Amino acid sequence: MDMAVKWTDPLLAWTSSGSDLATIKVPEQSVWTPDITLFAATSKQDLINYERRLVVLRSDGLILKSGPQVRIYVIKTCTY
Repeated sequence: MDMAVKWTDPLLAWTSSGSDLATIKVPEQSVWTPDITLFAATSKQDLINYERRLVVLRSDGLILKSGPQVRIYVIKTCTY
């Protein structure tokens, strides 16, 4: 399951004058994130580790959190 969330933190904005650095990826745990609970998750093992998730931080302070947050396992049997 993919989830996309964005918010702005003006304290994390920077001026990119003299640099082409417009975005960086930082660990999710290093920035404030809104509390979101996924009730569809079947167990804690299905959640992707918090320490492994990254967010994109733009120079205007916009934070983009997207990508898979929950692992979904599918077993499919195909008969010919």
